[in-house]
Amino acid sequence: MPSRGTTIILFQSSLSRARSVLESFTEGYSGTIICDGYSAYDKIDGITFANFGGHVRRYWLKADGK
Repeated sequence: MPSRGTTIILFQSSLSRARSVLESFTEGYSGTIICDGYSAYDKIDGITFANFGGHVRRYWLKADGK
């Protein structure tokens, strides 16, 4: 298991965005995942989701009416 502070970057490609795909991919993992905020990915035990910065900016601009 990596020490605290170690960053690991993994990408998974799938033809489906089903929640079951992410649950399978993260089996045995606990920590933070940066993603696009897709609502199917919330509330998986042991995982904290953080929105990707580019998507946060898009939501901010949309709320600001730009």
